[in-house]
Amino acid sequence: MNKNIRILYKKTGQVPQIKYITDMLPIKKLIISGNLELVKFENCIIVCNNRKKNKNKIPNIVLDFKNIAGDFFLIDYDAKQKDFKSLSVDKAIFYTDTLQRKSFQYDKYLNWLAKTSNNDMKGIQTFQKDLSKKENREFGSKQNTTTPLSQFNDKAIEMILNIQAMIFKYIKNMNGEQ
Repeated sequence: MNKNIRILYKKTGQVPQIKYITDMLPIKKLIISGNLELVKFENCIIVCNNRKKNKNKIPNIVLDFKNIAGDFFLIDYDAKQKDFKSLSVDKAIFYTDTLQRKSFQYDKYLNWLAKTSNNDMKGIQTFQKDLSKKENREFGSKQNTTTPLSQFNDKAIEMILNIQAMIFKYIKNMNGEQ
């Protein structure tokens, strides 16, 4: 039965387009083999790549409890005949709008990511400048004969040795040795 079946084809980041499929047999074979997955969407079916193929890909649409990555198509389903059927023109128009509203806003995401990354970098740079100023105040200016880092290391080593000595003394006392 080679008849034109109207579907909505949605590429990631693009508006859904009305397309026609003349032979559903190869698609059904891909579904049975597990290469394509079926997702119920309202009264229709979304046919998309399986989750393994879409792992770590940018979402195409975002649904209530999951997202679908990669290209997919939406097709109507006849529950009585238990088979796919062509979308009506009204449904195609309705779902074009619905899918567009559920589309992952990739451009907005990139803008947000760029702003976030820039703000994070500015925060790190500000933190590094503040830390540098603090070190200079605590350890004096660079004109000292010893560098701030070496002063810190000497103090830290002395503190660690004192703690270690106290621990050894405590262990000796626990074992009854004095």
